[in-house]
Amino acid sequence: MSQRLHKAKADHNGEWVFGYYLEVGGVPFILPEGNPLNAIVQVRPETVCQCVGMIDRNGITSFEFDKVFDPNVRKTFLIKSDKELSGFLLVDEAGWETKDISRLFYCEIVGNIYDKVVSHA
Repeated sequence: MSQRLHKAKADHNGEWVFGYYLEVGGVPFILPEGNPLNAIVQVRPETVCQCVGMIDRNGITSFEFDKVFDPNVRKTFLIKSDKELSGFLLVDEAGWETKDISRLFYCEIVGNIYDKVVSHA
């Protein structure tokens, strides 16, 4: 079981589940925080997102694959893991520009790659 917080969509209803990620026989599950082991929820493997360990400017916990709007440069970025840095980066929608994850404090989470994104026109 992972010691880091994760989120994923529940396999049975598509709702987000937050907790600790584990696999049993190759099947992915989330153990919701503060619940007994029998409360594990089977999740859709393609939606598993790891917590970045930071909050946005509104105090919302951020996860890998969240989309964030940076008002300073008026662009939307995707939070992606970077294996070389063993951390996370903000990558613009075109994939050309990257920003340090420390900018997240100034950004606002506007969605993720799985749900509709709020527009900042």
